Amino acid sequence: MGGKSYKTDLLNLSVGGLFVRGCVREDIGTICRVEILLCEPGDPLNVWFEGEVRRVTGEGVGIRIDSIFQDSLDRLKLLLQMSGRLAA
Repeated sequence: MGGKSYKTDLLNLSVGGLFVRGCVREDIGTICRVEILLCEPGDPLNVWFEGEVRRVTGEGVGIRIDSIFQDSLDRLKLLLQMSGRLAA
């Protein structure tokens, strides 16, 4: 986000976006790159996407997924299926 890097707690995740808790202080409309760590940082098995900050609250930030490569989308769907949050 704006060349910044944050480590946050993921509160909500879907194929449309996510909500993170923490010290993220970005304005609505900020374009960002997000890496969801499933392995070590930078690992190709992690989920990567670009999105836009759509919601800012005292608790955290909501980011809409705007662009995601198919392999990351497949891993995201698998992750959601494994957690019971996406029907097979």
